Amino acid sequence: MSQPLNPYDFVPFAATVKRKLLRDWLSGTRLSGELRCTLTPVSPQCIRSIFTGERCEGYIPGTSIKGMLRQLMTILSAGCGEMNARDYGYLKNKRLKHQSISDYAIEYFVTRSKFPDGDYDSSTFRACSQVDDSGENLCRTCYLMGYAGEKSARAGRIRVADSNRFGATLEPYTIMQLDMPRVYRWSFYYQPPDPAPFRTEYTAGKPPTTSFLPTYPQGLEKEFRGTRAKKPDKPQSHKIVHLQGGSYSGRKLYRHNGKASVNILTPEQLKLSPKPKSDEIYALEPGKDVAFTFTVQFRDISREDLGLLIFLLTLDDTVRHKLGYGKPLGFGSVKIDIEHLMLQQHDACKVWLAPGKEVDPWPFRDAFLASGILDSQALEKVKDIWRWPGRAVAYPHLKEFFGKKENRSVSLDDYNARNWSTE
Repeated sequence: MSQPLNPYDFVPFAATVKRKLLRDWLSGTRLSGELRCTLTPVSPQCIRSIFTGERCEGYIPGTSIKGMLRQLMTILSAGCGEMNARDYGYLKNKRLKHQSISDYAIEYFVTRSKFPDGDYDSSTFRACSQVDDSGENLCRTCYLMGYAGEKSARAGRIRVADSNRFGATLEPYTIMQLDMPRVYRWSFYYQPPDPAPFRTEYTAGKPPTTSFLPTYPQGLEKEFRGTRAKKPDKPQSHKIVHLQGGSYSGRKLYRHNGKASVNILTPEQLKLSPKPKSDEIYALEPGKDVAFTFTVQFRDISREDLGLLIFLLTLDDTVRHKLGYGKPLGFGSVKIDIEHLMLQQHDACKVWLAPGKEVDPWPFRDAFLASGILDSQALEKVKDIWRWPGRAVAYPHLKEFFGKKENRSVSLDDYNARNWSTE
């Protein structure tokens, strides 16, 4: 019998970021044009800001698709830690205010964690905008997708337009309310075999009887000195986490939940006391007549870049993308197909939407895959996590994770293999 897997997994970081000077990225033949694509939901699809009410003229925002492509490009081409940099800079520079327990856990997770080559401040994984103020030394992702830093910014060479609007009846779902990442599952988020990244103590000398959440990382009280922020109260027998540093497990991706199935709360679960936090959403049901079309425009990029872009969009027949709201609960599995590729004439290659001619996209992808540029280890991990149709997924219960002492340092790979084995 096949038991559920943890809903997420991590793709390990490359050893270092691969960067080039902008003039080197731009050397050789460059291309401009447009890819016309079809996006087909294969599990219920929810874009929360758009899919509301029982009847909806829905569409897929281009920014959502571009964000998905950006993350995947960063993973497979040894990109910088730009997304980590946003969190890191915000948390490091902001004025502390009264926050929830999970906010503190995430704050210290982001600011104390390490990349493969050390602390963020000295790591090559710093955002490209922080490595070179001129914006000339860039990873492939920042060069193609653009970025906006404090001291420099560059426009992207890839644009993704909003999809067409699709009128459809949406289905209501009652689901578990999604929360902040549960970074208190340290052995999942940190890369073994590093030493345990934390130690704990309790204000009353023993573990609390009702709470499993770690709070008040070491140094919190000191950071409140000299501010007007209210210092949170410490309940009796409260857990204090002392972070000692550790390496990130990698970049997080969510698995597909079986064949288009989703996790919903049953009437029996809603009657439990205390009631679980629930959320009401509307989602578009998958079906053979449900599809969205969108265009990806590119300007002044190399043949390699175009091959990578085509591969990121299509992947292969064994893999599907994840997009939109509710990914850990089984929503958002989608398939993307390319309908045609239009290439512009050379003299128009720096103009968006200039006239072009239709060409076969697959030789560009095949040549790119044969070049060996992709991080093959990262690609195999992405295929493992996003393999379709996937398997049933479920979060481990807090009591299962913290209640059994032998589970507290189990890595995510070991947890899936040991606790959710296939019989």
